[in-house]
Amino acid sequence: MNEVSDSISIVSVSQRIVTDTIYVKDEPADVVFAGGRAFVSASRKNAIAVFDATTHSFVTNLAVSAKTPAPWRSTQRDQNLRRLRLVR
Repeated sequence: MNEVSDSISIVSVSQRIVTDTIYVKDEPADVVFAGGRAFVSASRKNAIAVFDATTHSFVTNLAVSAKTPAPWRSTQRDQNLRRLRLVR
């Protein structure tokens, strides 16, 4: 995640290089992979940007209507998972 440059770096772990860059347009914060897609939170737009996980092409935006999320308590497991943001 490159929040300041509004992009996500796709990294080859085995080659230890950046292989592609996906531009999100507005401060990407987190990414979740499911069903062959990458769901990227765009923090200032209150939206989730959806990308094809194989081609890295933009699919759509999903609006998020909540302005103020409910309090959330981070567990040690959550913190460990955040450290493991690796892309195949």
